[in-house]
Amino acid sequence: MKQNSTGAVVTSKDVARAANVSQPTVSRVFSNPSMVKPETAKKVLDTARLLGYTPNALARGLNNNKTDLVAVVTVNVANPFYQTELMYISEMLTQLGKQMILLQSAFEQDLEEVLKNALQYQVDGVVIISAAVSAELQEKFSQIGIPLVVFNKKFDCREFFSVCSDNVDSGRMVAEYLVNRGYMSFGYISGDLLKQTSGHRYQGYVKGLGQSGYTCSMLENGDYTYESGYDALLRMKKKGDLPRAIFCA
Repeated sequence: MKQNSTGAVVTSKDVARAANVSQPTVSRVFSNPSMVKPETAKKVLDTARLLGYTPNALARGLNNNKTDLVAVVTVNVANPFYQTELMYISEMLTQLGKQMILLQSAFEQDLEEVLKNALQYQVDGVVIISAAVSAELQEKFSQIGIPLVVFNKKFDCREFFSVCSDNVDSGRMVAEYLVNRGYMSFGYISGDLLKQTSGHRYQGYVKGLGQSGYTCSMLENGDYTYESGYDALLRMKKKGDLPRAIFCA
């Protein structure tokens, strides 16, 4: 916002005074111009432009109980997959007239505190990327009526939504593809197998290999970074001959 000659921020009251209209009229010009006579709206807009006034979108949203803000919470923003997804989520929210607030939790156990902070912004909705939500937090969101979407993690709750792929079947499909390509020895480099996505992919992979009479002979863990995948491969190499096919998931 522009400051006036005294150094104070220009407000809607300043615009109203200069345009000789009421402050609610100024607010309507910026929020619902169809309710204002064209000549009045033009006078207000010209005055606002002259004074350098910019409406406070957050304050206007709070007055309307709608901020057009959506909090996106993640625990691993360094993951290249999530960086791409964040870009798409931001683009889609912009197309819908919303703005994204990105909040990161260093550890999944700190997620609840981050979500409580998100609610302080009076957001219109929350998207959680690949993290669990406790029953207590589900109840809180249900009570205040804020939409909640969990992305890339299966989430069984009738009141909220989850968007994820079938990781078990995906793992099975990878095994089937590798077997059909003629490979006969198999390895697996995963993220944290205690995490739902990695665990389910491994289950599907092992199941798919078993259906063709094969097993996964080597298993190593990483953290979804290129460096950890490289280190995992070196650990496999130290164990003996590398499998002919390795699923990095």
